[in-house]
Amino acid sequence: MNKEKVTIQDIADSLGLSRNTVSKALNNNPSIPDETRSKVIRKAIDMNYKQFALFEQEGTPAKKKPAISPCLLQICRTIHILARHC
Repeated sequence: MNKEKVTIQDIADSLGLSRNTVSKALNNNPSIPDETRSKVIRKAIDMNYKQFALFEQEGTPAKKKPAISPCLLQICRTIHILARHC
């Protein structure tokens, strides 16, 4: 993909899902099945979706960087979900 910024719509189009479903999956909405959520998260990571960037670009002042990455938190949730199905 040549676009600089990946959107929820880009992820939805690549998976054949609605934008609403992808948004709910990324926000850990319980109405989305675990399998769908996992597919969405994997695709978002593969496409470098902004929510899953570990840190902001180089040169960003430390006070603006999150104490814990939202990406890391979502990865932990996904691992937990996937581990329940093993």
